[in-house]
Amino acid sequence: MYYITLPFLLNFFFRENLVIKKIAYALAIVIFITGCSGGFVKNAPGYSATITSISIAPVKSKIAEGFTQQYTAMAIYSDGTSLPIASGVTWASSDSNVANINNNGLATVTVMRGTTYITASYNGITSTAATLLATDKGLISSVSISPAQSKIAEGFTQQYTATVTYSDGTSSPITSDVRWSSSATNVATINGNGLATVTAMSGTTYITATYGGITSPAATLLATDKGLISSVSISPTQSQIAEGFAQQYKATVAYLDGTTSPITDGVKWASSNPNIAIIDSNGLATVRASKGTSNITAKYSGITSPASILEAVSWISLDSETFASFYGVNSLAFDNNANLYAAATPFSGLAAVLKWNGSAWNAVGGNNSIPSFTSANSIVFDSKNNLYVGGGAAVWKWESNATTWTEVGNGDISSAINIFSLAIDKNDMLYAAGTSRDPITSRTVGTVWSLQANTWVQVGESTLSSASSEITSITFSSDGTLYAGGGTLQDVAAVWKLNGNIWNNIGHLPEAYSVNAIAFDSGNNLYAIGTTPGPPTAIVWIWDGNTKWNIVGGTSIPFSFGGNSIAFDSNNNLYASGVGIASSEGNFAAVWRWGGTNWIVVCNSYIPYSHYAAPMIFDNKGSLYVGGSSSIYDTSANVWVAY
Repeated sequence: MYYITLPFLLNFFFRENLVIKKIAYALAIVIFITGCSGGFVKNAPGYSATITSISIAPVKSKIAEGFTQQYTAMAIYSDGTSLPIASGVTWASSDSNVANINNNGLATVTVMRGTTYITASYNGITSTAATLLATDKGLISSVSISPAQSKIAEGFTQQYTATVTYSDGTSSPITSDVRWSSSATNVATINGNGLATVTAMSGTTYITATYGGITSPAATLLATDKGLISSVSISPTQSQIAEGFAQQYKATVAYLDGTTSPITDGVKWASSNPNIAIIDSNGLATVRASKGTSNITAKYSGITSPASILEAVSWISLDSETFASFYGVNSLAFDNNANLYAAATPFSGLAAVLKWNGSAWNAVGGNNSIPSFTSANSIVFDSKNNLYVGGGAAVWKWESNATTWTEVGNGDISSAINIFSLAIDKNDMLYAAGTSRDPITSRTVGTVWSLQANTWVQVGESTLSSASSEITSITFSSDGTLYAGGGTLQDVAAVWKLNGNIWNNIGHLPEAYSVNAIAFDSGNNLYAIGTTPGPPTAIVWIWDGNTKWNIVGGTSIPFSFGGNSIAFDSNNNLYASGVGIASSEGNFAAVWRWGGTNWIVVCNSYIPYSHYAAPMIFDNKGSLYVGGSSSIYDTSANVWVAY
């Protein structure tokens, strides 16, 4: 594992390697949380941006007495960029009689009426005040509880929830100051949290909740005897878990009358091989070895479940030392003969493209370098198996029978700062996208070029470059239309479509400041991935083909810290890569698969020994390859293998 200083990261990201710039914020935050204090300061060598102002959100809110409002702070820099402030913020409320605010920016309203102004101060700079209006929702009109009716067996429980409705028609769930009651405690009792426990095999009781002097309509609870237990089962029935990771098991009891119930109390869990995995009284199994199996069982009321097989798997490193001198893998590609190539950027020195020969990585051209090339960001192959690599202000070519690297386009691309993405159309025309310097305003803008007669020509009129801050990804649809994804000068995520010679913006993407990658599935549906601002999380969108971007799953990816790349397998399953949050061990590289209703972490765990996951590619056998910091991994046999 490598430890990198924040100044190095910031200097590196902003000056050299913008393929992974879009996760620079997330990575900087990770390092800040674990090793620094006092917030973010862009004081890396060669970078002089300073904080000019502080903004907080929301700028205006109306909160009822007893309720809370969470505020967040952003640092605005002199170069126009912004970063969330993780700590070191001093929050203030102008009238603490109306609302007070804690060190984490959580304001609590303490009166029914009044106005206070919330400010955040950081490094001597104070934000513009946000208005917080305290309000009275009105008199309570009713209290209700759910479920309204239930049938529970003796010894089992039912959780009730209470909701208050106000005279203005609004409603809120209530958890405190509620007085719960059971009309027949010999049938069922209920505690102060609304959890009812059935104490008889038959009978009926009525559950009520009283709040603010108003009692809810009664909910009916029918006690019943389900009969003798017929079987006990557990899930999952089979799993592969890496050493040091855990699997949560759940137990279910089936009764003779055909009904089933989940069980948590009174279950005796067992592992047949504690040297492989141990399991606690709550059904949480922890893997202790790198290889082997253990049978997990649950025993309840004298009946033992069929065994679930837990297989311990190991993380195998294959020639990972090759990447020890590189910061990370930025691009992956297969040539026409199914050989795997990786573009890598070093900590210092010249960039390289490496080829995997089945047992080791060999630099294309030898000496681990491309002449005068310090950043290898994207690689592609044309139909003749010629290799192209882009980065910095240039694109280099390695012909299928070459002995040296050749810079294409008669030298550096005019006005280009960095090339982030390459694409080749059906006619073998090469396209490059990235950032350039506007000759009039000197601003950094997003631009796309094409190689025509060995000369780089800007693609499309200036609409795209004048509106975009950078283009991070380009791709072609099935009909040959070129699309570009990136960020606008207003730090809003966006995607453009080339119509003839005009770039059309096909909609800003909600909840993010930039697109990190775009891709089409086999059905020609367009997807984009990015990172939300404060707190950062990975987010994936799908274009409806008309007017709107929809968030896949309706929200950002759970337990994520940033999204970098998307890919599709042969069955059109969607995968996303980025940075995941492991609550017990910090942040790691991660890959998720969209399961149709939720995001699932691939291989049941985060990728070890890697800070982030970026490019992804599937081979013709269905194995997924992922590039990250200092290593490449695949999913053979559902296990990440470091190459």
